[in-house]
Amino acid sequence: MFALILSVKIIPAVSFSVNKPDEQIATVSLKTSGSDYELPFIPVETNHDWDNGKVTTPATCTEPGVRTYTCSICDEKKTEIIEAKGHDPADAVRENEIAATGTEAGSYEEVVYCLVCDAEISRNYVNIPALGPSETELSFIDGEIVIVVPRGAVPDGSEFDVQKIVPPPADFVGKVESQMVSSSRVLAYYEVRLNDTDDTPINHLDGEITVKTKMPERYVGSDYIHFLQQDETGNLIVMPLWWENDYLCYKTDWLEIYN
Repeated sequence: MFALILSVKIIPAVSFSVNKPDEQIATVSLKTSGSDYELPFIPVETNHDWDNGKVTTPATCTEPGVRTYTCSICDEKKTEIIEAKGHDPADAVRENEIAATGTEAGSYEEVVYCLVCDAEISRNYVNIPALGPSETELSFIDGEIVIVVPRGAVPDGSEFDVQKIVPPPADFVGKVESQMVSSSRVLAYYEVRLNDTDDTPINHLDGEITVKTKMPERYVGSDYIHFLQQDETGNLIVMPLWWENDYLCYKTDWLEIYN
């Protein structure tokens, strides 16, 4: 009988350590199976000890930033996103302003910038209405009293009330005789009042108005006719005046009219 004896060498399993890319350490066993080798991977659990993180890319008004954390054990790093801060708006400013005139509208651009980065946040176009006539002429008592009001001299919405008192109040007539020439006489007594929107009297104006009183023909051009106003202490004041046709005129920035 012919016999063939085959010698087989048994190679024991070999254990060794390998490092994986994620830096976890594992132990594998090398086994022979013909000419193939099997390398089973056994992951090893690793605990990290992260620090408080450091801002590596600061956030801006519009761009997010990055905070980076580092493990004190293995020096591994991880990151988190820091949200963009958003703009901090400053008070609106006016730009490219065009002033309105009596007949033409004006305009300006209302712009808001960021206090931090100066970026423009918003821009709004505003229409300014035309100012209208530079003055308004108001007529009272069938044109006997005319008041010319320059733009801005009296509050919007306020109203004039003009009354003619006939005969003139006796106490005022006595005041004229005592403070002026005793032979003076009161031709007319007018009460001119300006009331605010809530009926509150307005005594002092933001500008001068022109008051015109129509005179009978026989008095037109006379140098002996005067406008009188009473000041806050009760004294009568002779106002500077001029003639316009048959109207006697003067300017004032407070109210209480006598002539």
